[in-house]
Amino acid sequence: MKLIILLVSMSIVSSFVSGQTSEKTLTLAFSKDWKPYIYADKQGKAAGIDLILLKQVLQPLGYTLRNESLPEQRMAIRLEEGKVGVVLGAALTTERLSHNYFSIPYRKETIVLGYKKSRHDAFCSATITEVLQDGKLVALNKSGWFGERLSDQLLTQYADNIVHAEGTQRRMQLLLLDRVDVVVGDINVLTAAAKDLGIDDFAVSAIPVHQTNVHFMFGREHVNAAFVEQFNQVLATLITSGN
Repeated sequence: MKLIILLVSMSIVSSFVSGQTSEKTLTLAFSKDWKPYIYADKQGKAAGIDLILLKQVLQPLGYTLRNESLPEQRMAIRLEEGKVGVVLGAALTTERLSHNYFSIPYRKETIVLGYKKSRHDAFCSATITEVLQDGKLVALNKSGWFGERLSDQLLTQYADNIVHAEGTQRRMQLLLLDRVDVVVGDINVLTAAAKDLGIDDFAVSAIPVHQTNVHFMFGREHVNAAFVEQFNQVLATLITSGN
């Protein structure tokens, strides 16, 4: 997905204290409910497996993180304009490539349809097009990227069936309350949210909406190619070692 979605807006601070260069700081802007990749824990602190990996890569490069939470749509606008530092879980597209650098891929993402078996058991083998043609209500993040099967043309054609809701928890709450029939999102994110909300009959479609490699994405206004090369070297080592 889509993003996902997490942003890291980079601000490199260069100052000298007692002849020593200060640490370089990255401002981490993120969506609070993209569990297990990035989310706010019970203490309100950023946590998640993608965040852990980011910190592991940045540590030997001399960077620390500062956190900031942003709404999905605002993040998406800044993302498309190349005005963000780093995004986690970013799918590579031609439009994004014109304003951003991409790391090597670090995991795969699978976008699926999430639904309640007690209401729509037949959705197991349904495609997103079939669900929309059947007049069902679909909740998603309109600013996200879900592959060609959920193109802008399809979203426009079935605009009356698309419900935009900010955040995974909000979309899953609509599903819980039977206000929508389907939620579109990353399989692990939807499954984690269903568990947190106690949706016992939650299921996902057997036919993915989209599958792709995801990357760390860097705004060209904030980093240069040399930084990305160093980042990729550390990332590749961690991936190879299984860390």
